[in-house]
Amino acid sequence: MLADALSLMGESVLLIDLNPSDLLRLYFNIPYADKQGWALAEANGSGWERQTYQVKDNFYVLPYGRHGLTALGVHMDTPISAPALWLNEKLSAATGCSWVIFDAADTRGQHARLHQSSDLHLLVTHADMASHILLGQHHLAEKTKIVVNQLDVKQRLSDTVLLDWNIRYAKHLVPISVRQDLHVQEAFAHKMPATSYFPDSSSAQDVLSLATWCLVQRGAA
Repeated sequence: MLADALSLMGESVLLIDLNPSDLLRLYFNIPYADKQGWALAEANGSGWERQTYQVKDNFYVLPYGRHGLTALGVHMDTPISAPALWLNEKLSAATGCSWVIFDAADTRGQHARLHQSSDLHLLVTHADMASHILLGQHHLAEKTKIVVNQLDVKQRLSDTVLLDWNIRYAKHLVPISVRQDLHVQEAFAHKMPATSYFPDSSSAQDVLSLATWCLVQRGAA
């Protein structure tokens, strides 16, 4: 949703899926059975640039390529290294996009170099006790910022956790939370992000505010 929100604000965006599940493509009506993806390109030695889908004039999506790897006989547990260019600070200029956003699960250490080379690392979490405990085990680099997702405003526990985080992680906690909203799942069923399918929904408005915050951070960098 963040990538879509930035594109709606006129920014050019390349969104890259680092998750082997390869589900991100479904938010943009890219068939799951399609073989294209950056991991396939890395496995067979072709260029990942040709694996990109243009979903809007200023918005591009690069899937993982799960089914392409399967067709090559590559086991899904086999780690696929990210292309060297992605670790280069000039990646944005090389792609021609103002924003290059990586969607990745929090796999400890797997994307450490990518985190280091990124301008901003958004750690998405929930305001609950499990996340509170796990967050306490997480090393937060200076550029790592915490985004609370699916916030249930009716839950007193969430308020208590957020109050603690505002003190404990004051330098890292993004001042915008994304509220829990069933419109997100309904939009997914229509193969679109809620920011485009339900632009007036609470989650869409929250993510647009988050996109504005990101633009401010870029200007302050």
